[in-house]
Amino acid sequence: MYDTTEKSQAIEVGDAAPNGLIVTAEVLLRDRSNVSVSKPSLDAALAIIRRRHHTRPPVIELAAVHANDPVCFVPGRWRVTPESLEPLNSGERDATTYLMEFRNFSVITPGEGSIAAKSSLATVVAAAQSLANRNVETFELTSSLPGFRTQVLEPESFDDTVEITAVPDIPPKPDTSPHVPTQAERVLSRAKHRISTIAPKRHTKDRSARNPQASRGKHPHSTKWAKNGPLLMTVGAVALVGLLIAALLLFAPSRDTEPASADAWFTPAPTAPPAETELLDGYDKKLWDIPAKNASALSWFKAGVAHVTPDNGELVLTDTTSGDEIAKTKLDAAVKYTAEFMTGDTAAIAARTDKSVAAINADGKTQTWPVEKDQTLNVTGTTPMLMSEDGKVHALVFGENKPVEVTPNPQFVPVSIDDRTLIQIESGKPRLVTIPFGENSPQATTVQLTPPVQDATFVRHVSAGHGLAVAEWKIDNTSYVVVHKLDNGKIAGAAEASDNADEWKIGRGLETAIIGTTAFSLSTGSAVAHSTTGNFTTALGPAAVTDSGSSPTYYVNKHTYTDTDRVIGYTGSGIALVRGSNGAVTANEKGPSK
Repeated sequence: MYDTTEKSQAIEVGDAAPNGLIVTAEVLLRDRSNVSVSKPSLDAALAIIRRRHHTRPPVIELAAVHANDPVCFVPGRWRVTPESLEPLNSGERDATTYLMEFRNFSVITPGEGSIAAKSSLATVVAAAQSLANRNVETFELTSSLPGFRTQVLEPESFDDTVEITAVPDIPPKPDTSPHVPTQAERVLSRAKHRISTIAPKRHTKDRSARNPQASRGKHPHSTKWAKNGPLLMTVGAVALVGLLIAALLLFAPSRDTEPASADAWFTPAPTAPPAETELLDGYDKKLWDIPAKNASALSWFKAGVAHVTPDNGELVLTDTTSGDEIAKTKLDAAVKYTAEFMTGDTAAIAARTDKSVAAINADGKTQTWPVEKDQTLNVTGTTPMLMSEDGKVHALVFGENKPVEVTPNPQFVPVSIDDRTLIQIESGKPRLVTIPFGENSPQATTVQLTPPVQDATFVRHVSAGHGLAVAEWKIDNTSYVVVHKLDNGKIAGAAEASDNADEWKIGRGLETAIIGTTAFSLSTGSAVAHSTTGNFTTALGPAAVTDSGSSPTYYVNKHTYTDTDRVIGYTGSGIALVRGSNGAVTANEKGPSK
């Protein structure tokens, strides 16, 4: 929990009066290469920034989710100094080093502890408002989080002039968690149904159909059957149900090590025992290096290694193996963030500024598209997508000088673009639509996601793109992250959902995606690793990475590795990029030194 007694000189917090409440939060840092790391407090996040090597003082900026929240935050940027955070003026053009996002908010009262722990910001504000209402006092909500607006919460007034007769009865709240029958209950239900349907049919066929006069007492045994028949049927039903349950207990496989259903839809990620060597043992062949002065804004991607030249502001892409320059393009302003995507089968990188998106692909082709400042860039799919505040959707397509406008279905929510196909989800239902665009494009298609089991309850869409649709399902009160094939909705992989992580992140190199404690293959959708050391924070090629200990843990090839070097790139073909303590970046290949 953040120590509120230590105040920054540049960020005013205000004195915590007896009716003062302080907001704290976990902090997610995302650097310009899109690597994320989560820290439990602002102090811890700033500590890791100050420990890292930077050629110039790093600059933090509020993530879009806060910058676009005028009620609770003031958008801005701050320079991180050894002692404090210094606000930057709008005219200062220093490049942003880290985006800062807050989550799992808490409200603490001085001397009393937390009243709303690890909740959304809306829940935190509601809890504080409730406290103000209950005490009939004004409360001040303050925080040391950069950009947080002080909230003054007055007790809400209530209209007590409404006639009681005018207030309608409130129906009881429905149970939103329907009862899911157990396997034994389903067997019992089927047995009762079988007896109630088959036995009367036999009775009707043998007696009423063959002898219409039986109901009039002409059959010598009709009176005896009328007395004893129901009793015999009940005894038979109970005996049959008992036999079925006994068979189930004797021969059914144990469910202790299985999820809610033992069907083939769920294949747990392989176990990953610790390896006997470090991750980079044997990577002794030096390929190339970049000095620190050119490597401060450097990132590794599937397309190659990208950096921004500090003297003339150019985006440069170099080959991962040789270090040779592939192509470069001029930037019109400071880079806000970088991302990677695909142009057909060719990997590419993109750099977003306030005015444009500049891109280079692995074949050396360059492209720059003009963008508006209020447009949001989304690279969840293989093609970059621009979303405007008015709901318009554009695709950034190589060969098109301007963003291509795409017409969405207004009944669905746009989430990403794969190649030249817009992907939209239907809120609250396991259904998507894919809408191709361009000349001679095929018709739109509806995709129904296959439920894991018959009794599964759909909870929400998580993400979609790269040929996959990710959803959360609930089975027997247990939540699962299920990865579906986007072309037919069938299940490709699944894992039990983590309690405190719900964001699907595509790792560097476009090979691995992570969510919570599970890593998935981006090409097949199957689970490839399960973390026992905390949530995954990023992925480098085939390696999923956690950062909960003193050094990162790498999950790759069904083993876990650690390494004392700071690895910023890792390929499945045996090349690793390492940032040294002096800030220089070296590419090493597995094999003997030259």
